[in-house]
Amino acid sequence: HLGWLIIGGYAFVLLVRANIWLPALNIYGLKEDADAVVILENTLFSCLKTILFIYCLYRAVYAYRNKSNFGIWMLLTLISAVFSILTYFGDNRSFTVETIVAIVAILLIWFPKYKGIIFAVIIPVSIMMVLTMIVTKQFGVEDIAFYTGEGASIQYISNQLEEYTNGPWCIAQSYKSSVGLTAEQSFQAVVKDITDGLIVIFELPGLKGINEFASTWMSSSDIMKMSFQSFDRGQMLSFSGGYYICFGNLGWIIFPIATIICSMLITWFSVHGSYEKSLLKQYMYLWSAFLFGLMHCYCTQTLIYCMAKYVLFLWIIIIGNKFRIGRASSLT
Repeated sequence: HLGWLIIGGYAFVLLVRANIWLPALNIYGLKEDADAVVILENTLFSCLKTILFIYCLYRAVYAYRNKSNFGIWMLLTLISAVFSILTYFGDNRSFTVETIVAIVAILLIWFPKYKGIIFAVIIPVSIMMVLTMIVTKQFGVEDIAFYTGEGASIQYISNQLEEYTNGPWCIAQSYKSSVGLTAEQSFQAVVKDITDGLIVIFELPGLKGINEFASTWMSSSDIMKMSFQSFDRGQMLSFSGGYYICFGNLGWIIFPIATIICSMLITWFSVHGSYEKSLLKQYMYLWSAFLFGLMHCYCTQTLIYCMAKYVLFLWIIIIGNKFRIGRASSLT
């Protein structure tokens, strides 16, 4: 299938550009705090490690049904799952959590009898990563003992968590930042939200630089952070606030519609994630369902970015897999 050729293309790009992305790759507990920033290679690596996990899962399901070499393939599936969880770029905490949830969910769907083993292998590692990346990284410290000393007050911790999870203060600040904007600023925010959300696509050969025309424009997130008078914290533009910044009073109409659409997507992804027989599609549905389940912790720009930088590139493989080249096996 052409899908395998696309996978090979992803691998080829990573191989050729290894000197760019390899220094930026973090492996939890072994190689961390890499400062280099990569965009396209991050996406391709994430796709390939997902394909590795899905392939091992595919073989494990096949072996389980045919009662042949199941133990070996189940072990390889768990190893590939842990590898997928432990490898990451930057401090991409949400992507790590979404990966953990999707992996555990799809394993439990196919191997409910082995949930004890699945939890024993994946959950301890996941908890350590989540505590390190979401708790300690959020506050810019490496030692969790920071929270038992005088370094952090209850007020400081609560304020940080409220900003990161879109608490009432953050939502109110988002609303405040939408007041008094000109039509030009709102229009630029709409365009900038889209171009920033699709930034990975603009890294592709032939498309690179197309988004430069909006490089000096402010996105809705930038406008909100200007209102915060800070760009270096974890504050997240509220889902609703983004529509008020971009559309003014019309935001009161567009926001409820957007909420309904996203809620319908959650249901659609969840249903298909439960019953889809194509393992790669099923994984993508489960991952997307969890992403949209957190929509009110994010903004629309973030949702577009997450789908474009990951799910879109997996869909390219699925679309390619519809075109057969000789005789080949299929994950989709």
